[in-house]
Amino acid sequence: MAAKRRSGSNRRGKPIKIAVINKTAKEKIPARDLAKVVAALQKQVERDFAPVWGMAARLSLVREGEALPHDAWWLTLHDDSDRAEDLGYHDLTSAGLPLGKAFVATAEADDMPWSVVLSHELLEMLIDPYINLAAFVKKSRSGLLYGYEVCDPVRSDSYRIDGVEVSNFVYPDWFLPPQLRPNAQLDHLERIRKPLQIRPGGYAIFNELGAARKQGWRTQGARGKARSDHRHGTRLHRRAAIKANPKRSDAKRA
Repeated sequence: MAAKRRSGSNRRGKPIKIAVINKTAKEKIPARDLAKVVAALQKQVERDFAPVWGMAARLSLVREGEALPHDAWWLTLHDDSDRAEDLGYHDLTSAGLPLGKAFVATAEADDMPWSVVLSHELLEMLIDPYINLAAFVKKSRSGLLYGYEVCDPVRSDSYRIDGVEVSNFVYPDWFLPPQLRPNAQLDHLERIRKPLQIRPGGYAIFNELGAARKQGWRTQGARGKARSDHRHGTRLHRRAAIKANPKRSDAKRA
């Protein structure tokens, strides 16, 4: 049974303005190709993402010399990553507005289409714009916080919209115990079979509460091995810098 679908308006009542900005070398991404990707991302948000998560956005391609829309969040494309191992990430601008980055050359070197990275960062930025939201999962005497990173668990899965590769993403029920929503759809491509499952090539960010040995935010891959990397600028460092806000999704249930 699929999650109940919603109208396209977001939880705040109107679409979020997203300015897509090309900061790569001019010859790297032709304007025509970028416009095609932006159109596909707009369709993904409206058709696939907003009905499930209740977050809508209006993307606009801002070309060099054009003024940015007022209060727009940024989604930017660059050549090479400014943080080791990151094909993309979301952060905040100097004005405190959400910012998503994708690195074209770095993604291509990792055999990942840059359009998938751009889609990944867009969707995660919409759900957790300030990198401070988490879902609480009870575990015997303690519990786990899972960061609201909706593309990480299915990081290597993608699908096509009008010939453009875009990222798969998990549904709200991925964060819930299976007994609450038996047979619920857990990701867009229906490849996940149980809540909190991680696909090959994916990972989840979690924090174990009440553990005897406090280790803070860590990542867990498909094989269950946990890693901790709190170097300055990493996603774990950025999440640890902001107090987590446990929150259940307010997407309507069937």
